[in-house]
Amino acid sequence: MSNYAPLGVLLLLIAGCSDRTGVDVAGKVLNYGILTYSEEKAVEDSTMPSGKRWRGQDPTFIVRTNRVPARIGLHFGAQFEINNLSLKDGENVTVTVIHRHPPIPLQNGVMSTIHERLGTRPVKNGRAVGTAGWYFERESELVPGQWEFSLAYEGRTLCVQQFTVFSGQDVKSN
Repeated sequence: MSNYAPLGVLLLLIAGCSDRTGVDVAGKVLNYGILTYSEEKAVEDSTMPSGKRWRGQDPTFIVRTNRVPARIGLHFGAQFEINNLSLKDGENVTVTVIHRHPPIPLQNGVMSTIHERLGTRPVKNGRAVGTAGWYFERESELVPGQWEFSLAYEGRTLCVQQFTVFSGQDVKSN
């Protein structure tokens, strides 16, 4: 038996939320862990500790784990799916991406424990897929503890992925 948390490792809070059709919109975590992107670029964002946010294309999950070493240059996150959307193919769904983490100083010195932003994803066949993640780029971000990434639609939390960030180098998959 593994020393890692049992089946509860992947915390899914699937809350119903009705869109225009009256059908419950639902969400789930498709994948999570340490990842890389085929392409990435920095976008200015004063609400982030570093003053910028990283946007990536085509995430590849290298290790499926909810235990993440606090290490400069490491990306980690979760891939989410929202389904039962009544939007037409090609339309965008707007969601709130929420990152909760131990206290981290912003560039202005204010301590932050949460970062929220709106994100859009294209809809195809009533579903949309996206990735919420974090990139450790400053020493002040390397804070061990519980981290949580969640996705909300029309004010309702659809899914959540929790991570334990720890000091050190070892990574084991779940």
